[in-house]
Amino acid sequence: MVKINKFDYQKEFDVLRAISVILVLLFHLNEEVFFFGFVGVDIFFFISGFVITQSLFNYYEKFGSEGFILNFFFRRIRRIFPVLILVLLVSLIFFLILVPYGDYQLLFTAKSFLFSIFGLSNLYYYKNIDSFNYFNFESNTPFLHTWSLGIEEQFYIIFPFLLIFFLSLKINLVLLKNSFLILAFISLFIFLDSANFLSHYYLLTSRAWEILFGSIYFFYKNKDNLKINISKFSKYIFIIALILIFIFFLQLEKKIDYRHQIFITIIALLIFVNFLNYIKFPLEKKFIYLGKLSYSIYLWHFPVIYFSSYYISGYIKYFFVIIITFILSQLTYHFFELPFRKININQKKIKALFCLALGSAIIVLILNQNNSINLRNFIHHSIVNTNHFFKNFNITEKTIFYRIANKHFLDNDKCNLENENFKRKNYLNCIIRRNNQNLFYLTGDSFGEHFLNVLTESNTKVFQNIYLGREENSIFLKNQNLETKSIDNFKNLSGEFNNSYYIFSISYDKDISLDNLSSYFMKLKNYNVIIIKPHIKADKFIYNCLEKINLKMSSSYINKKKCKYKKEIDQKRIDEVNNKLFKLSRLYPNIKFFDFNELVCKNNRCNLYNEEKNLIYFTDNTHLTQEFARLISPIFEEWFINVYDYKLKQN
Repeated sequence: MVKINKFDYQKEFDVLRAISVILVLLFHLNEEVFFFGFVGVDIFFFISGFVITQSLFNYYEKFGSEGFILNFFFRRIRRIFPVLILVLLVSLIFFLILVPYGDYQLLFTAKSFLFSIFGLSNLYYYKNIDSFNYFNFESNTPFLHTWSLGIEEQFYIIFPFLLIFFLSLKINLVLLKNSFLILAFISLFIFLDSANFLSHYYLLTSRAWEILFGSIYFFYKNKDNLKINISKFSKYIFIIALILIFIFFLQLEKKIDYRHQIFITIIALLIFVNFLNYIKFPLEKKFIYLGKLSYSIYLWHFPVIYFSSYYISGYIKYFFVIIITFILSQLTYHFFELPFRKININQKKIKALFCLALGSAIIVLILNQNNSINLRNFIHHSIVNTNHFFKNFNITEKTIFYRIANKHFLDNDKCNLENENFKRKNYLNCIIRRNNQNLFYLTGDSFGEHFLNVLTESNTKVFQNIYLGREENSIFLKNQNLETKSIDNFKNLSGEFNNSYYIFSISYDKDISLDNLSSYFMKLKNYNVIIIKPHIKADKFIYNCLEKINLKMSSSYINKKKCKYKKEIDQKRIDEVNNKLFKLSRLYPNIKFFDFNELVCKNNRCNLYNEEKNLIYFTDNTHLTQEFARLISPIFEEWFINVYDYKLKQN
């Protein structure tokens, strides 16, 4: 390879970083006013492509291929992870103290915390795209913004191997540039494919083109220093081609969405960096300094916005977020980023550290594969134990928003047995196990999980051994394949107990199939089965009943009159489902039904709130609150004793 000079620091990129992070911060502060601000992340991607390519070329020129990969990874880890882990840990602690979280929100937050540490949060969000829509991030997780770091980290794993492969073969750099160009266009067309709308927002395959464009720009900008022959007209052809592609897709789809906005932003950025000379301006030094702070600002701004949204609104929130973010960013930049960047370790120590980390990871995975340890269970139990530990520290415990948070199995898991399995399709969670008398196996969708609190009430004398399964209501619709893994789990467990009870609770659809129900419960004809009957769904949420909602910390007043709703709005569905359940009971006399509708609806009027008992019935318009479950618990227990009295006496 031809001898080249060291590539210099590009101060204009720090200015672009500053602009980018300001755009992102404004977007997250108010996505309606600053709707275009999300493109700041894409500018970051472009800059990263340029800077990483420049850094790798500088290292290769100085040291050659020796330690090329390991040193690159060490420098990236040193640059990214110290501040990242600090922000994640602080944010998680604040989440547990300041947020009136529900169980699902805690699960999502804890898991996104773990995936963020390992640079995989974007894949986790993609897999759970319904819960992690980047353009609807309210009440989500304080770590949603780490998706972009995941994409960059995954790119960093692949890119140096690709680059060193070409450099070691001493292939013409024009060929290397063209190879990157081909990969970039493949990624671009994946990104522009409307069939993958939004889901590809989080994937490297559809975002690599932006980073690769930055890398390609490095070759154009440094063609003289690299001594490669690139026609001066090629950049014009390249940009014109991008504009034509943009026009084609815009005409094809007849609408503008985030993909087109990102694409035109990158085109405009290419025009700017190629044709407009960098001009000094009065605030240049301020912007350069903000550019240096940009990584810390990016990490801090989203958690600060997330937490402040629970307590502050209006212009005060904007000032608070900007000031606190700037203070925290300066502290982490000067006391974490800069000190860790100065850490230098020789080649042998770097290699030893990576071998140790890789070896440890392989051992853990082998042990998990051999069932010597169960990583999934360990993670879930850690979340359970963390929740129990911080329960007394959460300052929102007495607020209405905490009372209506979705709470179920995380507050009730007291087993930690080895036979637990948290996989969605084979869900088996041991909640309480005290003896071998009566097994209560509760299964269903989220309705089953919320009914769990009825069984785990501390004053209960009957429900001593409880397990939780999972069935989706969709499997009971016509032409759907039945899944009976919960039944299989129940049957396997029932042999360990004197008596076994299968409790079933789902969100009943009006189109539920009697044939599917019959096929399902036929497998349980020799067992005790309890079906929780459908209850009336409200046409409003408890939020619609609140007065004086200024802060979630405040004890807002519940207006009972606003909480009223009519029974007949959902009566047709109830009647259709109950008619099918009645026919089911004629087929299988072992099935018993429990109904708690009368607790909520008296006469023809229903209410989300019981003023006399200061009791909120539902977390939303249909899922049980913990306090309502406590009310149901003694009623259900009495009902159970009356129905199965002869069984209990035998014990």
